[in-house]
Amino acid sequence: MQTDKIQQFFVRYQQVWKVLAVIVAAIPLVVCFVAQPIFCDTAYYLSVGQRLAEGYRLYSDVRVGYPPLWFYLVASLKLIFSIPDGCYWPYLLLYYLFYLATGLILYRIALLFTQRRSVAFFVAWLFFPFAYWQFAYGVLLEMPSVLFGLLSCYLVLTFQNKSHWHYLWIGAIAAASFLVKQYGAGFLLLDIYLILFMGDRNWKAICFLLAGYLLPILLCFAIWQQDFLCLFLNGYGTTSAEEAGRDTSLQSKLGDIFDGWWRFCGDACPAAIAGLLIFKNSKQQNRLTYFLFALCGILGFSLQFYFNIERHYRIYLVPFACLLIAEMLVTKTRPWLTTIKYLAILWTVGASLYNTYRLLDFTHDNCTPSEIRAISAQVKQYVPKNAVLWPAQGAYYPLTFTTPTLMPNLSTNGYSFGPLGLNPAEAMEQAKSAEWVVYDPDLLHQSFYYLTDSLDAYVKQFPSVPLCETKGVRLYRMEKEAVIEPLESY
Repeated sequence: MQTDKIQQFFVRYQQVWKVLAVIVAAIPLVVCFVAQPIFCDTAYYLSVGQRLAEGYRLYSDVRVGYPPLWFYLVASLKLIFSIPDGCYWPYLLLYYLFYLATGLILYRIALLFTQRRSVAFFVAWLFFPFAYWQFAYGVLLEMPSVLFGLLSCYLVLTFQNKSHWHYLWIGAIAAASFLVKQYGAGFLLLDIYLILFMGDRNWKAICFLLAGYLLPILLCFAIWQQDFLCLFLNGYGTTSAEEAGRDTSLQSKLGDIFDGWWRFCGDACPAAIAGLLIFKNSKQQNRLTYFLFALCGILGFSLQFYFNIERHYRIYLVPFACLLIAEMLVTKTRPWLTTIKYLAILWTVGASLYNTYRLLDFTHDNCTPSEIRAISAQVKQYVPKNAVLWPAQGAYYPLTFTTPTLMPNLSTNGYSFGPLGLNPAEAMEQAKSAEWVVYDPDLLHQSFYYLTDSLDAYVKQFPSVPLCETKGVRLYRMEKEAVIEPLESY
């Protein structure tokens, strides 16, 4: 009875609530578009795209540990629209269009599952703040990968009982998810699940899907050959971590998977656990297939925590958590279970809104967007374009895109252009191969293992100038007798 009153209240004022909801979800995106904060990985991806636009070759001149699609999209955007070096907002705009399209596709899938527009609108709305505080506000690989993957799922659902040839290009779209980031391969399995349990139930359709999936991947292999094959054998998350002295045993990695999933449920989405309590009800009400699709998405993409448990990896899980919540809302439950259900959903909504708006306070970052721009402007005054610059701390990674300069390990390191993932000897090697180093001695106690006392002493022996009045960051020129003078032009 109480549930009916809640539903009546929202139905009566649904238009007002929808307008307010859209405003609440849009404000953080608008603020970030104005402030333009650059996540450290964002700078890496855009730097690679910038290098490709300049004529460098992927995997040989510029060594990356990811598939090529997003980097060439960035390079194409730069060339077609003549985007100036270091200009961020066009890429952010493209990314937010991907973000919006992902939410719209999620709405369509939720509507197909639930046949309830209000529920579909709610979970599609929730997707925006929910994904935002998983660091989806910066240009990352996960969102484009999720877009292509969800689009393939939606097309499988809507092209039932049509020509099997349709599955060729659906498979190609699913492959695009993988060709943005390797973990997008999980969507292929979800597409097969949908064909078997909600679609044609035809192995011929699966064969066409696989053929369409493999064609673009084989094309990439034909172009890059061994370099492309190395994407599967580069030891990402294991080899570099082992060299840095971390535990990479199977037991430790399985623990990372459980820890990543448990943290996602605990601080973001307890509905993923509460949904298990409703499992029996979903079976009785013929909703088991939808429940399993959402749960498979959450549990399947949790396997990526084997490699890394950073928060932005959760973006793959977010749309499936939203679909699970949609199923929970349309599945009838007993009063005590209904209370648990709504409390779990309320937790996700509250955590998403609180953390999303908390992230808008950029003073919590090591460098605010305005400080990064100020430091970047200072670097431009001293460092020639395409000189080799080493950002010794993660807070200054954006400089390699905004200035733009080259990183010392441009063609050797398969993951990052900075010291992340390196042991002290490798970090020292990078510092010695750089022409300039940006370094903040005041952040030494907050830095990772690679900033050792010996590296600190080595960098400090070179001439330097301060870059930002509000920070202790300094620009070092790696020639002892050099005189640091500002450039007349950039």
